[in-house]
Amino acid sequence: MNFDADVIIIRAGGAVAAKELGELGVKVLVLESGPWYGVT
Repeated sequence: MNFDADVIIIRAGGAVAAKELGELGVKVLVLESGPWYGVT
């Protein structure tokens, strides 16, 4: 996998920050532990 992000947030505690940054046009990658529920 290859990701191009301006900011990496580790853990969902940063979900609000990720939302705010995303709305400003910043590319955000959020990393969280647990099962994968993403798009295949």
